[in-house]
Amino acid sequence: MKSVQFIDFSTDNSYLLYKTADGSDKSTIINVISRAEVDLNLVEFNVEWVSDGIQLSKFTKGVQNYYKNKYNGVPNNVIKMNRIGEKTLAVTDEMGTIRLFRYPCEENSGIGYYRCYNEHMNNVDNFVLSVDRNYLLTSSRTDKSIFLWKVKSQTHFPIHKIDTHE
Repeated sequence: MKSVQFIDFSTDNSYLLYKTADGSDKSTIINVISRAEVDLNLVEFNVEWVSDGIQLSKFTKGVQNYYKNKYNGVPNNVIKMNRIGEKTLAVTDEMGTIRLFRYPCEENSGIGYYRCYNEHMNNVDNFVLSVDRNYLLTSSRTDKSIFLWKVKSQTHFPIHKIDTHE
């Protein structure tokens, strides 16, 4: 099994793209609904892709402060951050976790994350949210896997949570 170097969603949520870290320049495109591989030549120039991540700002300072402290004596660094809805910030890290923080997460805004998912073994290297914010793709070179997560609203909080991978 090859490790994943890059993942992305199409802006219309129809396709996911991934590239393995095997030295080749080959990308693979998967139809999200059928989960079948699609011929790159059929969609290459007809598909727009989502960019990932957000910029660091005063609204994410609390996340940075949380990660400055060692986790049980072990250093752990943020790899990527992305907003999910108006009130939630999803963060991936070197330990392979996806942590959900309330957004904004300013410097003195609380004790840290409110939910943690640890399906990956280490380093969640890639993290892309679909344009409609209904799906999240994560991948790890260490465990050589891609997870497709369904983002669901909670009825008792005005925030979103990442449910289970499909």
